[in-house]
Amino acid sequence: MKTIYKYPIKDSNEAILVEIEAEGGQMVKASRARTDAKLATGNLDGAFVKLQPIIPALMTTLKSFAADGKKSQISFGVKLTPDGDALITSGQGDANFIVTVSQS
Repeated sequence: MKTIYKYPIKDSNEAILVEIEAEGGQMVKASRARTDAKLATGNLDGAFVKLQPIIPALMTTLKSFAADGKKSQISFGVKLTPDGDALITSGQGDANFIVTVSQS
């Protein structure tokens, strides 16, 4: 069942709402999502920082693809978890975010 989680943004009083497939969750009406949202364990910034180590590896791969001077890019879906992690999805249709890394 999908549950709404509130992800705080580091160094800000703001938060975003993220719909996450979670076991045992209850449906929340869209109009009540902000007030009924569960607080994620981590923050949005921390979730994306966990993806940071893969970027250099992707850039190395893209540079080898672009050896002939052509532009290349890799796109992948990212899904947030209730415990503040970010994971790469098996399909972009299930993603909360689509990340594109480009090399020209």
